[in-house]
Formats: sequence, C-alpha cells, structure tokens
Amino acid sequence: MMLNESLPPPAVAQLCRVEIKLMIKPSHLEPIAVAVPSFSAEWRRLLVEAGQDPASIGVEFQFLMCEHLTAQAATGDFRGFSCLFDALEEALKEPSTELYDELTSGLLNTLLHTCERKGIDLGLVADCITGPTVRKEWNASYRWTHRDEEPSWL
Repeated sequence: MMLNESLPPPAVAQLCRVEIKLMIKPSHLEPIAVAVPSFSAEWRRLLVEAGQDPASIGVEFQFLMCEHLTAQAATGDFRGFSCLFDALEEALKEPSTELYDELTSGLLNTLLHTCERKGIDLGLVADCITGPTVRKEWNASYRWTHRDEEPSWL
C-alpha cells in the first residue's frame, strides 16, 4: 500500500511539513561552521554545492569538518577543535532536537572515527573541550563506538 493511499490528503501534507521542518539546514550549522575560522572557505564552497542538494548538507558538513580538523591536527594544530567544541557547547543547549542528534551521534562519532583513522591522539582532542555538555557527549560517543570502554583521558 502506498502512503498516499493509506492516509487522507491532509495527513500526507502534515507528514510532509514535519519532514521538511526536521531537515538540517545551513542556518542550523552556520554558527558552528563559522566558529572555526580556518574552515570558512570550505563552508562557503559547501553552501554553494548544497544549493543543488540541500538534504545532504548535514552529512557533507560532518565529513568536511572532520577532514579539515584532523588535517590540522596532523600538523600539531588543535585550535580548530577548541573553536568547534566551544560552538557545540552552545548548539547543544537543547537536547531534544534533531540538530542535537546530528551533532552528537553524527558529528562527534564521525570525528572520533576520523581521528582514530588518521592516528590523532584522542586525549589531545579531549583536552580541547571546555564545556560540560560537549565533554559528556564526547565521552559518550567514545563509549558507544568502543563498546562501553572507558576513555584513557578520564
């Protein structure tokens, strides 16, 4: 049975509005992206490309930010992590949003995996976290991706 056959037209329209409302938009990610000054050129390029497929901006943002930060960290520069984590602390004030999920189970998990894949010391990354919410979520992401193993930096 197709969706439009099982629900009357107003219900279908309501579902469509909810779907659109929950989609991560550039405006959700902008404060986080611009908080990392060295990421600005990549963010502008992503905005242009997202015009063609706005639904993919969340995933593309995660990938590009993680690659950007780990490339800098590979040279010993962790300043971008500090900027990102400070911005995330503000963005994570409301835990019951799709953005919260996107940033925790999405961005932080991706960042952990990218750091590990590139040999970046997670303890040095954790040292860049100053806020309690980001610290809690970073540690939770580590435990989730490592089957409840305690992080070495605790």
